[in-house]
Amino acid sequence: MLTVGEILRRERETKGLKLSDIEKKTRVREKFLKAL
Repeated sequence: MLTVGEILRRERETKGLKLSDIEKKTRVREKFLKAL
């Protein structure tokens, strides 16, 4: 069973996005995104 973080990472990588891209769009700092 996948964790929420694994699901989010898989979807992000499928779309070719980096954590910095997500940070810009969500205004959630990259270090917090990494913690997921």
